Amino acid sequence: MIVEPVVRHARFKWILLGGISFALATWLYFGHLLDDFHFSKISILKSKPSSDAPVDTNLIVQEGLPWPAAPAELWKFLQPMLDSNAPNVEVKEPSFKSEKYNADDHDKTLPDVIGMSSGDILNMRNFHQSFVDDMHSKIPNYFPTEGASKRGIVTVAGGYHFPVFMVSLRMLRRTGSTLPVEVFLPNEDDYEEEICEKILPQYNAKCITLTSIFNSGDGTHKPAKGIEKYQYKIFSLLFSSFEEFLFLDSDSFPIQNPDPLFDSEPFKRTGMITWPDIWATSASPIFYLISNRDPPKVSDRATMESGQILVSKKRHHKTLVLASYYNYFGPNLYYRLLCQGGAGAGDKETFHPAALSLGLPFYAVTEPVRGVGHAKNTPGQYYVFAMIQHDPLEDYERIMHGKGVGKARPFFVHANTPKWNAKNVLDISQPYTLTKNINGEDSPAFVTPAENAAEIPDVEKQMWEETKWVGCEMEDKFKDFQERLPGICQRLEDYYERVLSHRYGTSADQKPSNATVTAAPRVRRFVA
Repeated sequence: MIVEPVVRHARFKWILLGGISFALATWLYFGHLLDDFHFSKISILKSKPSSDAPVDTNLIVQEGLPWPAAPAELWKFLQPMLDSNAPNVEVKEPSFKSEKYNADDHDKTLPDVIGMSSGDILNMRNFHQSFVDDMHSKIPNYFPTEGASKRGIVTVAGGYHFPVFMVSLRMLRRTGSTLPVEVFLPNEDDYEEEICEKILPQYNAKCITLTSIFNSGDGTHKPAKGIEKYQYKIFSLLFSSFEEFLFLDSDSFPIQNPDPLFDSEPFKRTGMITWPDIWATSASPIFYLISNRDPPKVSDRATMESGQILVSKKRHHKTLVLASYYNYFGPNLYYRLLCQGGAGAGDKETFHPAALSLGLPFYAVTEPVRGVGHAKNTPGQYYVFAMIQHDPLEDYERIMHGKGVGKARPFFVHANTPKWNAKNVLDISQPYTLTKNINGEDSPAFVTPAENAAEIPDVEKQMWEETKWVGCEMEDKFKDFQERLPGICQRLEDYYERVLSHRYGTSADQKPSNATVTAAPRVRRFVA
């Protein structure tokens, strides 16, 4: 569905604002806060927002000044804005049990288990507004980088995730996609010369290290805070050279050609397409006080599953900039506010709030994500090894135009638990085992629920073919494979032949019409 910011004159917001104002006034009367806050700041919380209208994010803030062509130049604009607007607040580690999303839960309200003080809310609200003001006045308007490809794929890899990404890359090329790929690596230690300079160029892919951007120039723009894990994603999106890009987690495997998505109606109308998680939002209502927006209803949409996101930088470059603020101060602040310790806390819930805070639309796929894996010992329960995400164009045609019936076709398989690293994918047990059922017998990974597995009947076979290829053809290439178990190639081949080679039919009438069955192009065995 197309999500566009709307004004809800909810009593909740003003009751909460009034309560905070009353508390602040009371504390001020007794002199507890006079040393920390000025009346001019407190009046922000007392007064109604000056305007609920969407922000004009197309305002040209510096005449003739283009979006920096080099990522390091963009970082020189962004780093001082981030560090100068650091809230002097730390949110306690919350604990919240996420609930599955239900579009019919119209009466549910946003939970709050954070319990922030009024002073901390005011502090964060002021710095949030200061960053937004800086963004509109200091960040250049976006213009495409001259000479760069307009469209491409962006991902983050390196270390243990590099072999996983290689499977995803070969799955991408198997669909027929020819888009260039930018692979962002956290630091120089993740840069593997043979992989980056000899192998990836054969797939129209290249490596970029994030630390080379953060530490560029005279060193005066190094981030004051450490950047790690979930935070890598947003900076990869900002620093990518593409005007329009599909971000894929290293373990998100395309099973349809994504190239046509860039010309689809939902993308052209909104500039951003997102896919759902299974969970209902667990964002604290305090976040919406801080960002000065009306809180959504819990039933509005599911939380976002950020293993894949399609973005037009021309339309949403400031969404990305604001999301970088939420991620930069994410681990101890915004991740906790936006998820409150719920399932999947991290970057996933920073994109929707950033777009909505700026009054920008996006298309949120409504077809529910579906899990697939192995049955547990408990009847009716199963371990989720992968999440099936669906075609946004088919979803859009059904929702917006009433065309088509039934489910949209599967489009991505996000195999995030456990990771499909050829080195040890046969040996992972935590407490489940990918390749064995609860009786300890050999088994495919995607079995339960049967109706979900039936959506992707031949995809697991394709994934194992590419995993086997990586394990055999590149077993002496990746640093991560240096301490590999002996006989990795033979073990992968044995499992494939024993479990998968005869499981799925090969004739046309045995394959679903929406399945991708073209083999990846054979690339020569690499020679050091």
